[in-house]
Amino acid sequence: MKNLITTLALITSSLLSIPAHAVIEVQATQLSQVLGTGKLEGAVSDTAGNFYFCNMNTEGLEIKKNGTIGVIPAGESEAQLFLTLPEGIRGNGLRIGPDGNLYMADQLGGNLVRINIETKAVDVLWHIGIDNPKWNQSANDVAITPDGKHLYVSCVREGVYRMNLDGSDATKVLDKNANGIEVSPDGTRLIISSGIYSIEEDGTLKSTGIKLQLPKEGYRYTDGLRCDVEGNIYVSRAAAKGGTAAVHVFDPEGNHIKNIKVDFRAVHNICFGGPDGKTLFLVCPGKKGFIASYQNDIPGRNLADLARWGL
Repeated sequence: MKNLITTLALITSSLLSIPAHAVIEVQATQLSQVLGTGKLEGAVSDTAGNFYFCNMNTEGLEIKKNGTIGVIPAGESEAQLFLTLPEGIRGNGLRIGPDGNLYMADQLGGNLVRINIETKAVDVLWHIGIDNPKWNQSANDVAITPDGKHLYVSCVREGVYRMNLDGSDATKVLDKNANGIEVSPDGTRLIISSGIYSIEEDGTLKSTGIKLQLPKEGYRYTDGLRCDVEGNIYVSRAAAKGGTAAVHVFDPEGNHIKNIKVDFRAVHNICFGGPDGKTLFLVCPGKKGFIASYQNDIPGRNLADLARWGL
């Protein structure tokens, strides 16, 4: 009996020493050639598997005046120049809308911009209304609701705006710092790196009280944010000096479950794509910046939206 009690005590002690949940560590790999710009941003993939991003090969451009859109065609690793943007427009967040167009947060001009992928026509739909906006006051990222009727634009120091797809009826719904932004797969929640909000019937936001348990040690700022089809949340981070960047993965209730690491100093925007929607693309900015990729076990919600919209 004494031996049994001792054995049970040892087992109990061992179980208590195991963390409530272990954070899985995995590795992303470099996909593209070195793209050579600290302004690499934006990330979106279409149903054909083409991956679009902002500000490749900006050497020779005055980056304070405009930017570019690059594309890595489906099944390839070499990036190509897709479009040089008009003066005054430089992209940050990218999405594809239910009409098949690119919707872009213009960090330089403080606009929501629509780009026709077929004709490459560029239209400004909405302006934040701040004269000469600084980068940290301007439009930063975009999220589109699953029904395709509304979008949310995050502005780092100016909060979050909700509007129709054409930029009309814009209303500030959150007066809080916001960088990356995402809508949950069922359309009931809006997620930013500082917390999760329920979307009310009129589109306004109400805090759920859920906060993402972001690691502090070894990291600096957060940037891009996406969900998979199960509602898990992916947040990109820049590394502290001497560290490596990562995408932190959280379950829908904000618990940290995985780190997707990359051997580089920062990850900005991210998105899902590839033939099965499970490839996570990571935009890594810098003079030796590149696009990385990671093969996830769950597809992202964006391609499910595109399929729902008939794209």
